[in-house]
Amino acid sequence: MSSVTEIYVCKLRQELKKGKLFTSGDIHNRQDAEQDARERCSHDDTIAKIGYYVMQDDGSFKSILLYENPDVDPNSGPSEEMVTSERDDLIAAAQQAHIGISSSPKPRGSNFFKVVTFIIEEAS
Repeated sequence: MSSVTEIYVCKLRQELKKGKLFTSGDIHNRQDAEQDARERCSHDDTIAKIGYYVMQDDGSFKSILLYENPDVDPNSGPSEEMVTSERDDLIAAAQQAHIGISSSPKPRGSNFFKVVTFIIEEAS
């Protein structure tokens, strides 16, 4: 079997796609994935969830397990308020960066366009 399993390890309040990526050639089914997930979580109680995806040679993938750690430390990740605060700070910084910036005026038509427009208007 030449498939590779992608393993996404996520902390609290972290999207699966943003998790740390590992690969394995030894995990091919749900039982192997569950055993690996339990082992990873036993070593690190800040892991909130782990996703296992088998990648096929043709580029397709199959989800074999999404494991949520029942023993995750709720104080290990950023608080909801901190995440919201950081997002608000980023929005404010982006708005501040765009103050005083105006769009350039639309370019005037080319001479060719003016001639064609003149001819069309005269013809009507």
